[in-house]
Amino acid sequence: MVEYDEMSKEYKLMQIPHALYNNENYFESEDKVVSFVKGVKKSKSGTLKVKDIMTLTDEKKRNKKTRKTKLAGDLDIIEEDSIQDKGDYISIYNKLPSNLKEELNKYPDWLNDFMNNCIQSRKNNKVCDFISPKNLILPPNQAPDTQIYDFGYEPYNSVFNSLSNESKDMYFKLVKVDETGNSDYTLFKNALTNLVSKRLGFQKIAM
Repeated sequence: MVEYDEMSKEYKLMQIPHALYNNENYFESEDKVVSFVKGVKKSKSGTLKVKDIMTLTDEKKRNKKTRKTKLAGDLDIIEEDSIQDKGDYISIYNKLPSNLKEELNKYPDWLNDFMNNCIQSRKNNKVCDFISPKNLILPPNQAPDTQIYDFGYEPYNSVFNSLSNESKDMYFKLVKVDETGNSDYTLFKNALTNLVSKRLGFQKIAM
């Protein structure tokens, strides 16, 4: 134990029996937490000065930095890394049906777009809609001499190819061709996406 002698202005080392209370610090004023302290430094005058203080405000500022975090599905979460976004991500992801989560986890880009869309919908007090992958192949690739089609995503392939040939033809009739010969697959994609969402058990998630 070290004591400071005010008269001689010297530090004196005193050895006392060791006990648990020796590790406790006592102060005249009431104890209260004012900040997180990484270390302390004793000045020549014998008073204690706080060094390298990390306050709660500093911690909050650091939390606002953009970074990537692994969450559900072990995939990168949204670009804005905030506590609120993490909470929304987990809350919405947990509401998704297991079949949909299984398919989304196979396609990280689709999953992130899907979750970002739901999070933005929640912030705007809207429902979360099922969205198709951005790079869905339209028109789909067709195997030679068959009516087997490839959209680049297994859920779309399996759902569409399970339809009868007559039903497939009905979907293709939704494709609009303008005067210049350009094909518009918007109605086709929306109808097929709606069918895929139902097959995967998706229901609009209320915010």
